[in-house]
Amino acid sequence: MSSPFMSLPRELRQRILLLALPQDVQPAVVPYFSLPVQNLLHISRTVRQEMPWVLNNYSPRFYLRSPSHLADFLSFLSKYRGVLSFEYKPKFEHVSLNIFHDAEVDTMQWTCYCRGRDMHTHDELVNAWVVAVPTIPEQVKTILLDITPAPGPMREDRPEWVPGFIQDNRISKRFVTEHEAVLMHLVQCTQQQFGNGVSIQLSGQLSEKSRSSLDNVVARSAVAGIDIRFVGDMLAVQPRIPRPQIWKAVQKLAPVRYRWIEEENRSVYVPPRNEQERQLAGMHSIHWSVDTQKLWTRIANQDEAWAIALLLKFGQFMTSGDLDRVDFSPMDSRQRALVHNMAKDLNFNSQAVGEEPERFVRIEKYTRNE
Repeated sequence: MSSPFMSLPRELRQRILLLALPQDVQPAVVPYFSLPVQNLLHISRTVRQEMPWVLNNYSPRFYLRSPSHLADFLSFLSKYRGVLSFEYKPKFEHVSLNIFHDAEVDTMQWTCYCRGRDMHTHDELVNAWVVAVPTIPEQVKTILLDITPAPGPMREDRPEWVPGFIQDNRISKRFVTEHEAVLMHLVQCTQQQFGNGVSIQLSGQLSEKSRSSLDNVVARSAVAGIDIRFVGDMLAVQPRIPRPQIWKAVQKLAPVRYRWIEEENRSVYVPPRNEQERQLAGMHSIHWSVDTQKLWTRIANQDEAWAIALLLKFGQFMTSGDLDRVDFSPMDSRQRALVHNMAKDLNFNSQAVGEEPERFVRIEKYTRNE
């Protein structure tokens, strides 16, 4: 007995299947080989018969990470177009270009301007897109320039870090401002390549602190006769949150020091002075979870010595090349919860072993599988 879907008119079935496919392909892959399409192809013979029409009318937005990703994607499109059992002419009408996907955090956060502009900018990434734009097929109708000032791996693996990262003054003001000219050049080159028939828009996430830089790009584009808008998310400036106590404890135990070199007119980082500072140095860049911060503060208020000793033990474990596993002494459930949370933040595996009151936590050095 056929299902109600199979009894529908063919044209209606095709349009339903078309609506079932995602409108964004992130990252861009040949639609025929995407997971949603493959799932539909395996439903039934009737659905497979409808898929050639669906695929040839499927026009998603392709999300491209870098110029090399664009080149590989176009190569795959050309390669597989002729090996399928039906005539396949994929649509390439909507595309999103991630401008700063390959950016480096250290470069973006660089604050010393005395060594030249190249130390804190990524002009080469924008210029690479300028070179790649002419390779985009002429059938394109919409081009989104994703100018989110955050590296791609952070956006994909740690999206919860992105809002705080782009709110940083070093990113929202200095980094974005420094790239006004090259972004404007990219917009102009894209406009010259495709003319007024293609809609060019800016997208992504920006801090409200970057509003003036964004307005400058839009205004300069308008003067050049290019109508662009920002269609992404503008994040409101959040009130400054005080440093968590666990961060203050790390800073007190292992302070970060710099030394000014008068002859070179710059400051240099001073390495840790002792073993304790060396062991805790890696904790300065840790993004402690909210649960970790609350638990550590609560326990430190009752037993500061124990909380400090826990930090030191984690620091010793992090820097030890010989230790792959460590067992903590038996502790109560709240202390075990703190150890589990800290292990998760530090990318260690943790498990509770034993029975009360001798139950303890064991941590191991390999990435957690969530």
